Amino acid sequence: MKDVRDQAKRPVKHQTSGIDPNDRRHLKLHHHLAVARIVHYLTATGWSFKSIESETGGPIDIDCSLIAPGNQLVEFQVKAPDRPGRRDGYHHVDGDNDKDVIKAVDKARKQLRNPATGPALVGICANRSRSLAWEPDCLITHLVGSTIETRRGVFLEKARTGEFFTDKWKHVSGLLLIDLLRGEVEAKYTCTVLANPLATFPISPEWFPKGRVCVLDDKTFRWIRGQPGIRHGLSNGVQLVEQLP
Repeated sequence: MKDVRDQAKRPVKHQTSGIDPNDRRHLKLHHHLAVARIVHYLTATGWSFKSIESETGGPIDIDCSLIAPGNQLVEFQVKAPDRPGRRDGYHHVDGDNDKDVIKAVDKARKQLRNPATGPALVGICANRSRSLAWEPDCLITHLVGSTIETRRGVFLEKARTGEFFTDKWKHVSGLLLIDLLRGEVEAKYTCTVLANPLATFPISPEWFPKGRVCVLDDKTFRWIRGQPGIRHGLSNGVQLVEQLP
């Protein structure tokens, strides 16, 4: 904690005018705070704290362990990818890079226990100008798959499913997206959870009473407590099919 306080007090490097949202020290501080944000959010919604960095320094890296409602121990690997970027006229540059987010998620997957000994989640507090928890399109496509809309509805073919449907993700129970949104009057959290349909140790949507949770119910994708602002088509009721009807 002392290291975090010391870094927060250091001046911005190479500052010419204003505040650089992509300052390296700011991004590093955000990374340190990501675990604290996830712990703060979950313990305020019914979870209990267990430990910070219960296992580090090797191929397995557990950033925190919490007790879910129902007394289930859950391990987390937390990332704070991306950078906010800057406005250049009418364009947003040097930030909001989906590839950076996907790379961080794939790295986090490799740092959790495999094979799993219990539920495990990848937690993401992305450092970008827009809320990833509200606009998780890139991660839904990467992990769940890419849907197709026809006259009969919206479908996800098995040939177009994402990483959740591979053996290398079975030890991960799901993906937790947390963002702290700052308004003029107050700050509040937004939460989106993607449950892994093939996880060895599945999670319960009831663990996240304030979050939007996507689950596969038989062959139908359901958004519990509403869906985020997705644009690519994984809306409530999408059917998983072998082939398009």
